[in-house]
Order: sequence, then C-alpha cells, then structure tokens
Amino acid sequence: MDSDRRQRIMVKIAGRPYPFDVELEDGMEELVRAAAAEINERFDRIRERYIFKDDQDLLVNLLVQYVIQIINMKRYDLPGRIVKEIQSLDRQLGDYIESNIK
Repeated sequence: MDSDRRQRIMVKIAGRPYPFDVELEDGMEELVRAAAAEINERFDRIRERYIFKDDQDLLVNLLVQYVIQIINMKRYDLPGRIVKEIQSLDRQLGDYIESNIK
C-alpha cells in the first residue's frame, strides 16, 4: 500500500469493524463511509421487520437486494436512459430558447 496516496480506514457494518484501504484524493473514504451507513440503516430496518437466525443470514438477504437493484439497472440500462432523457430535454430547451428568445 502506497501510504502517500492511500489510507486505511475502519467502518462498522452490522456491529463489526471492517478495514478498507482507500485512495486519499478521490473521495473514496466518504464513499465507503456512506456505503457503510446505508448498509447499516437497511440492516436495522430489516432486523426490525423479520426474524433471522443470525446476522449473516440478514446480510445475505441485504446483499441479494442490492444485487437485484444492480441487475435491474443493467438490464433496463437506467443510467443510459436517464442520460438520453436529459439530452433530449437539453435539446428541447435549446430549441425553445433559440426560437423564442431572439
């Protein structure tokens, strides 16, 4: 690990500490901490609603939910569709400005 550019951080997920080596310059520390916070929030919500034998079963359930979201995003190309919609709106706005504000 290049200590000039990387740093080891600890985050707690489901009450257990986990180390992560992150790049200092690219905002990865904040991203990892935000991800851990989101996981813990969902973990707590699922724990309140359902009974699991242990935390590992709950974490696997949570992991499957996240992977389903990723697969759906890929399957339906949601990021690409959003970009195309924004580009279309940008063109429409440009056309409107060009034809109405002269």
